[in-house]
Amino acid sequence: KSIGLAKELRLINIFIILIMMENSKGLTEKEAKKKLEQYGLNEINEISQNTPIKILIRQVKSNFIIYLLLAAMSLSFIVGKAVTAYTILAVIFMVIIVGFIQEYRADKSLKMLKKMIMPVSIIIRDGKEKEEFSRNLVPEDIIILRSGEKIPADCLILEQKDLVVNESILTGESKEIRKESIKDLKNNSESNQLFMGSFVVNGRCIAKIMNTGMNTRFGKIARMISTAEKELPLQKKVNTIAKYMACVAIIVSILTGLLMVVRAEVISSTFLIEVLILTIALSVAAFPEGLPVVLITSLASGAHKMAKKNAIINRMSVIETLGETTVICSDKTGTITKGEMTVK
Repeated sequence: KSIGLAKELRLINIFIILIMMENSKGLTEKEAKKKLEQYGLNEINEISQNTPIKILIRQVKSNFIIYLLLAAMSLSFIVGKAVTAYTILAVIFMVIIVGFIQEYRADKSLKMLKKMIMPVSIIIRDGKEKEEFSRNLVPEDIIILRSGEKIPADCLILEQKDLVVNESILTGESKEIRKESIKDLKNNSESNQLFMGSFVVNGRCIAKIMNTGMNTRFGKIARMISTAEKELPLQKKVNTIAKYMACVAIIVSILTGLLMVVRAEVISSTFLIEVLILTIALSVAAFPEGLPVVLITSLASGAHKMAKKNAIINRMSVIETLGETTVICSDKTGTITKGEMTVK
């Protein structure tokens, strides 16, 4: 009796859902437009968007060599070495401008690629199936998903047939997950939900969109990690070398000045000024102004070679990062591999 009752309840639930879907014609275009204005586009926003000013500031920020060159330039003007000062100024401009041009062009290329790649979804609007750009989807839209399609928003499964989903982008697990349609509209679990960014491996379904854009689970993760910015290995090494060189140059120059004062037979104000000027000149001369030029030229050459192989480098220091990698650790099969067994 209990088994028969369970079957009857299941059939009643299916019947209710089918009636609900039959009566539902999806949103009208007018309703969808209002919701689009309310919730915004269904896309992951960049929390810290790149602007020309930000890109320019980034060339100077955290770059200790630039600060040293500025100090050297100022000291050169003080001691009357105008030619040296202007040379250092030219080096500063070269380092900043080359880095800015490379990053700005890469940023523009990435934005153009995003505009070119516009995913399309099949939805029900005004009771009819139609194709719509995924960025224009809104909550309460009825969407149809089939095998091989990328899920464009967080959804609730209304009806499904052999639905299997890959959620490795969220969980790191390459194991495929079987999904079920909802039994009760008010009570549902993750087995009845689809999440943005995951893929339909097998089957098909009709689902109702619950959250879009930054309100999705994928969007919340993107918001958390978007503000994180780490110092690149190459930049860190160069800054460390520059600090050591600056310390050694200053110490040696001061010791040279003290030695001149100690060995001097007569100490006068004119003599002390000459010693000070010499000490400053030695400090400036000890720092190789050609180092930033060689560095930026090498990185620019690397970026150019990568561009020939259709790889866009948004920051030149990134070129060195892969070379810095010695060990790649992965705790799940499929996290960095294709996640499938192949017979050859």
